[in-house]
Amino acid sequence: MKQERKEQIKNKVLGLLTEQSITYLPIDLDQIMASLSIKAVAVSLVRQRGVVVPEGIDGFTVIRGGDRAQYLLVYRDDISFERLRWTLAHELGHILLGHLRSGRRAAGHGRQEEEANYFAKELLMPLPVLARLDARSAAAISRICGVSREAAQIRARDFERYDWYRLKHGDTETDQRFLACFMPMYCQEAKRGGTGGAACC
Repeated sequence: MKQERKEQIKNKVLGLLTEQSITYLPIDLDQIMASLSIKAVAVSLVRQRGVVVPEGIDGFTVIRGGDRAQYLLVYRDDISFERLRWTLAHELGHILLGHLRSGRRAAGHGRQEEEANYFAKELLMPLPVLARLDARSAAAISRICGVSREAAQIRARDFERYDWYRLKHGDTETDQRFLACFMPMYCQEAKRGGTGGAACC
């Protein structure tokens, strides 16, 4: 994915965080979905109504027609809470990045899947915020962000590139915007004696 597209997705995430006044991790996906009138339902309930559900995927989105589109996020019942959070954030990415046109989105579409994964990663585990909190290990990322250990391990590997870029260029404008969103969290950490908020309170 090109850097320009990554920046567009980060800006979409930042817009959402600002709109929702989200200032703490883990990200409150219930709040986001409620405000956007997006409902989530377990796949077992959908099957009871006779809907054919594709095998081998953790979730998908259905659009109900009408003047105003309504989105229904369908998820597997047997996945962990942390994996469910990733699945919901991924599907939110499809919706907010405009990947869905009408009906149910077909599985595949490599570029769209990559973009939705990138959206979920930036929403659930914003790297500048994790760096400020000194949450660099997979265990810390998983605990703070409410994500699976697997997702946290992948995110932890991003620090190598992130640190190298910051060393050469400093914080980007986008990084500074992420940091500003979560200022209340750093201040709370500083009051508790943590390392995250000392520079801002």
